[in-house]
Amino acid sequence: MNQIIKDSYYLVKLHQDNGESVSLRRLTDLLFIYESAFMVGYDLTRIYDQDFLIGTDGVYVKAVREEFKEFEEVESIMINDKRLKAIAKSLPRKKKSDLGFIYRYFREISDAKIHEFVSSEESPIEEMFANPELLAFNIAHEVPIEKGRMKAWYHDYIMGYTEQEEE
Repeated sequence: MNQIIKDSYYLVKLHQDNGESVSLRRLTDLLFIYESAFMVGYDLTRIYDQDFLIGTDGVYVKAVREEFKEFEEVESIMINDKRLKAIAKSLPRKKKSDLGFIYRYFREISDAKIHEFVSSEESPIEEMFANPELLAFNIAHEVPIEKGRMKAWYHDYIMGYTEQEEE
């Protein structure tokens, strides 16, 4: 099982452990934020080997979409607790801590607001949606969202947020 799938299951577990539902869109958006944020935080060029792609309804990862395909048409992913516990045990403590941070930070924020954030002005997703012809090409040819753009977007967001707090 690849890392992004393990991380997906762990995020589902965090939601389920707290009696919360998680949609496939929310899960994918959180993974997008996680990779963007921790590429900045750890100064890495990538966290996952899998690419985020753009679809008509937003960002997705082929492996995640395939793994959770039975939940595409429902509002909540529900997984057997034993399976989630086994996967969670296999994750390093630091990974659990990092994913837990993302979960806790965005816990009270609606799916729509999270999606609005990842699609916000200057985001790599917004850039792809801004040009309808380019969007159609990107969707048809499964053009990945560049990891460097994800990192730069999140870095610029954090720097802007930090500058606002200093004023």
